[in-house]
Amino acid sequence: MRRVNDLHERLKATLVGILNSTEEANWVLCGVEAEKLRMLYRGKPRPLALVSFDVDRIKDFVFSSVKLLEISGASEMVKDLTCPPQNGVEAPHCSVYRILEDQHLSSDNVVFAGGGTGMLVVPADMAEILAKEISDRFAGAVKTGSCTTIWRAFHPHELILGPDIAAGDSFFPGVKLPVGASGFGSVMRLMADELREKKEEKMVPAIFSLPGYVARCASCGIRPALKRDKLSWDDELLCESCFTQRKRGRDTKTDLSGQLLEMAQSINDILREDAERGYVGVIHADADQMGRKLMQMQTLDDMAIFSSTVTRVIEDIRVHLVSKHELSRQYQAPIVGGDDILLIVPAHKTPVIVADLLTAVRQDFTYWSSLLAPDKEKLSEIFKSITMSVGFVIVPSHYQIRFSVDYAENLLAQAKKGSHEGAGEHVDFAVISDGTPLHAEISTLRQQFYTRRSEKWCLSLTARPLKASRFRALLEKIEVLKSAMAKNQLKLLENLLFGETPEAARINILYQWVRMDSWWEDIFGRDHKKMEEWLKEFLLKEGDARNGIRSYNSAITELVELYDFVEVGT
Repeated sequence: MRRVNDLHERLKATLVGILNSTEEANWVLCGVEAEKLRMLYRGKPRPLALVSFDVDRIKDFVFSSVKLLEISGASEMVKDLTCPPQNGVEAPHCSVYRILEDQHLSSDNVVFAGGGTGMLVVPADMAEILAKEISDRFAGAVKTGSCTTIWRAFHPHELILGPDIAAGDSFFPGVKLPVGASGFGSVMRLMADELREKKEEKMVPAIFSLPGYVARCASCGIRPALKRDKLSWDDELLCESCFTQRKRGRDTKTDLSGQLLEMAQSINDILREDAERGYVGVIHADADQMGRKLMQMQTLDDMAIFSSTVTRVIEDIRVHLVSKHELSRQYQAPIVGGDDILLIVPAHKTPVIVADLLTAVRQDFTYWSSLLAPDKEKLSEIFKSITMSVGFVIVPSHYQIRFSVDYAENLLAQAKKGSHEGAGEHVDFAVISDGTPLHAEISTLRQQFYTRRSEKWCLSLTARPLKASRFRALLEKIEVLKSAMAKNQLKLLENLLFGETPEAARINILYQWVRMDSWWEDIFGRDHKKMEEWLKEFLLKEGDARNGIRSYNSAITELVELYDFVEVGT
């Protein structure tokens, strides 16, 4: 709770400086005496403002290169935007903390900042200057990226009751106050809508053709080559953006050299034990329904506590996973958002890392919920309800990282569809080989290749996305299978489901088990009930009939796909 109290005191000091009243600052933070504040400021200009900022097309910027060193450098440049002074070292020139300091403000003005996004509370007459400085300095530092900033002035009582407009009335062009929103949550919604609207208005720069005598960048292959990287083995010509990112990546590696969080410089660093398999894993996790949770914030204080805690937990989970799974110098963790986790890791560790990530999310947010319970009951309940969805893909090492990340993001979207309120966290995944059929839409791919139909039945050969509990059970089943069954035997069962009617496949699967004593004894110990339960849960499960059509689903493709990437004993 000390950290929470410190945050409260910092915000209080900021509001006292703006409002010149300790009492009024306390009212705003505690969400009380709104009508008194309304009367005090009637007819007066709005004294304070909120400034929101967010890096544009962050994934496009971070993955503009295919090389891990430059991806790492681009990610660090996004981090610079919200990097505070550390150990006596001045914050980067584009950091919001440095910008505040240059304008004779302080870190106390930061409501939250992390992952390329954030919010400041500042005197209203300084908001426009700060917003412009943030966007200008970031663009100048990263060369080809940009950051959208917006600001809006408020009366103190508006941070308690919401903006002074009726529900549904227009607050600014194109944006309306959502019905049912109240308190500071409605302020957050309006700021988020205006930020999104401004982002959508931005023009995406065109890629102009270059004359033949102008060399293209050896890394991105798009922009003109202007800088020579004399440290590369072949003396490469790079564009200014890739050159800057590569230099930043090297600097980061030097800073972290020998430390736990040191990252890989190349795909080969990640491969190591997977060199024979030749695969790497890309994991993308994102908090569920975070926008809805932000709208539930009642006060500025709640918002600051919530956002800073989420940022802290996300970083703690990254550190926990790197430590537990011994990923030092064998992973990459690019920044792609404030409540996202993106990891590029060894293929054989990917499934168990996902399982541990989901467990850590539950444990960490439950811990913070218990700390807040006595004083902030509603905020405590929100923390307790936070879950994460995960999409991950295992791909050949030669597969372009950007395409792998796109696929993981698509799988994450499928997992989120299963993570409706109260349904718990979900996982979706795919293992891609050189012969795997690909499609931009995962659902379309599965309809085409993993669904069998007749006039009387419909069989889905995948149960994805999976609830987290079922995903963990799947990993346990694969461990059991690997100790007793070769993959070609498992493929035999899969072929039965692909080639037979569900009823015939069930009989044939049972026959295969009966005639193979080693399967029977090692997996089920001659327990008929256990075998039947396992058959229904993972091999052939019958659902409710609809319109006279019997439905079945199977997790057989999940068992086959992950067989090579689950370690026995993990």
